[in-house]
Amino acid sequence: MNVKTTRTVKLQPKHRELSRKRTKIVPELRVNGNWLAEHGFAPGCRVQITVKKNELVITPTDQPTDL
Repeated sequence: MNVKTTRTVKLQPKHRELSRKRTKIVPELRVNGNWLAEHGFAPGCRVQITVKKNELVITPTDQPTDL
């Protein structure tokens, strides 16, 4: 089976409220799909996100918990 190991997604804008009248737009990353399970990411499992310059590394840290 040929498993795809690279995906391209678009960062979405998210409006974060700073005060009653002020908001700030911040990037939001949404990642989902069967391909995550194929690579060891199960619903309910916790992940560790490591930030490097221009890179995010997402690693599963435990077994899934009940949802």
